[in-house]
Amino acid sequence: MKLKAIFALTLAALMTASAFAGCTQKEDSNGNSSSGSSNPASDLVSDVASGADKLKTGLLSSVHTALKELYGEAYVANMAVEKDQIENVFGVPSDLVRDVIAETPLMNVHVDTFVGIEAVEGKGEEVEKLMNAYRDKLVKEKEEFPYLPVHLPKTRASQVVRVDDYVFFVMLGDIPDDLEEDQMEAKTKEEVQRGVDKIHEVLGK
Repeated sequence: MKLKAIFALTLAALMTASAFAGCTQKEDSNGNSSSGSSNPASDLVSDVASGADKLKTGLLSSVHTALKELYGEAYVANMAVEKDQIENVFGVPSDLVRDVIAETPLMNVHVDTFVGIEAVEGKGEEVEKLMNAYRDKLVKEKEEFPYLPVHLPKTRASQVVRVDDYVFFVMLGDIPDDLEEDQMEAKTKEEVQRGVDKIHEVLGK
């Protein structure tokens, strides 16, 4: 898998650098040795770790870009939800979130929503439960007050997907208005599944 291979290589680099790490010494003008503050091996370890963090964070952006390309003009979730609003909108406390990309529609004629959360390490399952609770609440609301016929099947077709500490909510896709109810339900599931498949493709698992 892509993620496993990347992090395995990163770990190997860290271990190799650590093996060569040690305190450097330099002599002053009197011939005395003293420990220097510069340690190339330690610097390498720090750089590799920093690069791994940036790589992980960049995965959300890669998924987001891939989904926008997949759906094209049908991607109408174009209003960003900032990190400090995530708890109010989706019920996920900010202290569980390391990074997030979330978008909802500008107009209420659409329900299309994308949420990508990189949870704090080890908190992926907790975030997944909260996002499923959000989804359940959303379905119930649309069952009681469907604004447009397409809203209910699209909401029911939405999926919460977790890959390690990454959690996604997908409610996207182009649904023609002239479909019969059973056709609309099948089409919404198909459209959402396209997005879910793309997420797994980008993450490599």
